[in-house]
Amino acid sequence: MQSRAPDEIVVLDQAPASRHSPATLRFLQHHAACGNIRLAMLAGSGACRACNCGPAFARSGILLYLRDCMPSPDLVARHLQHYCDPDVGAVGGVVISGESHDSAGHAGERPHSQQCDRKESGRGAAACLLSADNFSVRREVFLAVGGWNEHLRCNADRDLTMRLLAAGHGIVYDPEARATRSTGHGCEMTTGTRTRRPPVKAKLPDGAIR
Repeated sequence: MQSRAPDEIVVLDQAPASRHSPATLRFLQHHAACGNIRLAMLAGSGACRACNCGPAFARSGILLYLRDCMPSPDLVARHLQHYCDPDVGAVGGVVISGESHDSAGHAGERPHSQQCDRKESGRGAAACLLSADNFSVRREVFLAVGGWNEHLRCNADRDLTMRLLAAGHGIVYDPEARATRSTGHGCEMTTGTRTRRPPVKAKLPDGAIR
C-alpha cells in the first residue's frame, strides 16, 4: 500500500507467457480484469523498448518506472512532491539490494552503477544519473527527448540522463525514494541503507555537452 496511491498501474510484461508460472499468469490476468492494473504483454524483450512503451499505455502526466523492484510505502509520494517545481523534469531514487546484507543483517544499497549516482561538475553542482530501476519523469519531457535509446546494450539510463540535462531539464535525486530489488525478472512497472543526504537537484553546467 502506498501513502499516496498511484493514479494507475501499468505492467509492461516483456517475458514470454511460457516463462510465467500459472499462478503468476492468473494473478496478472485477475488484476487486469478487475481494473487494478493495465497489463501490456509485449512481443520481444528489452528493457529500453519496454520503457518506451510506457507512454503508449499510461495516461498520467508523470511516469514512475520500477523494474523488478518492490516500492517503499511512500515511494509515489516521494517522487511526486518534487514536481511542484516546474523546472524538475525527472526524479531518481535509490535501489536497495534484497540480497546483500551488512553485519547487522540489514539490506544494503545497490552499487552506484544501479542507482542514482552523483558526479561533481565544474560548477560544483551534482549531476544525477538516473537508474532504470527506480525513476520518474514528466511524460512530455520523456517524449520530447526521444525516450530510451533502444540501440544501446548498456548505459541507456546514463544516455537518457545526459539528454535530459542537455535539454535543460532539472533532475532531482531523492535518497528517501527507495525501492527494494526483487529476484523476479521480466516486468517493467510504470506508474536499505538510509542515507542522510538531502535531495539534490542537478542541472548540466554550461558547455558540459557540445
